[in-house]
Amino acid sequence: MSSLLTTRPSALRECDHCDAPQSAKRPLRRCGGCIQTMYCSKNCQKAAWPQHKILCRANARLWGEQAVSAISQSSSFPSITAYCDCISIFVETHDWALKAIARVAITLEGGIDWFLNPPKVLCICLSPEDPQPVENAGESSRMPTFKFHSQKFVISEDLAGKPRSPNNWDRQAPVLAEQEERFRRIDPDHYVGSLPVCFSVVGVVGVHHLRLYPQFRRPSNVSDPAIGDLDKETLLEDAFMLFAGSIDFSYPLRELEGGSRPIAVPGRVVRTRGGRSWQAIFTDWSEYRRGIHGGLDTILDLLCTTNMRLDDLMAAALAFECI
Repeated sequence: MSSLLTTRPSALRECDHCDAPQSAKRPLRRCGGCIQTMYCSKNCQKAAWPQHKILCRANARLWGEQAVSAISQSSSFPSITAYCDCISIFVETHDWALKAIARVAITLEGGIDWFLNPPKVLCICLSPEDPQPVENAGESSRMPTFKFHSQKFVISEDLAGKPRSPNNWDRQAPVLAEQEERFRRIDPDHYVGSLPVCFSVVGVVGVHHLRLYPQFRRPSNVSDPAIGDLDKETLLEDAFMLFAGSIDFSYPLRELEGGSRPIAVPGRVVRTRGGRSWQAIFTDWSEYRRGIHGGLDTILDLLCTTNMRLDDLMAAALAFECI
């Protein structure tokens, strides 16, 4: 095991400009325009403004009277700020699993070429969950959160001109174009496009949270992973269930620093000075033991590929580009 692997807590929230983690000495402050983006200082907010202003203005229009009315009618969220906090923290906490779900969903439906022609949007619906009592003394008291309810792909063009489409889709074109260019600079040889993922919440009508998840082609000299006699579709469905289950049972997945493959381990949200942080339960799936973490037992009991190591299952599922 690499000496770099660690179970030390890592901050859940970071400055949206410099990535500095939130702490007691460095509290994050909300952008007054869009009430979603967070900065650690006025300098960061000023430096980010040239890129942020398009998104900020679009979201400011989104969080208007329609959003306030929809959220006020939901018993789960006392205010628009509470809603923004809950869904932003949820998406950040489960960032790895949500990106993995998006990737596997594309593969199950038809692959990268299918998602690009014509361009698709993944709509994920979440069901609100009231906070549950903590299990351990060091675990953070929980905010209202969400479970994975359903997901479907829609064609981007079908959203145009619809007033209740995610974030009034026509207004998002400048935002999508700017972020598309930024992602392309990361890996121009393998980047193929970004999948817009629109999150909605059961009982909150017409209010959505938009994220872009970049998609990359596998290098041409890398072949499909070897899975023996296992059925590829079953493997992908198991991986999807594992990723969604980690959300439903509040075991956020994250990669550990120093890992050699794109796999993640489960963790818990714990209290730290200045906020909440993620802490790994173990550093390798071989350390998993039944009976200690009940939610994990329930998730794994649903998988069909029981003879495959979970780290191999993750790596294989994320390496495939089509069925």
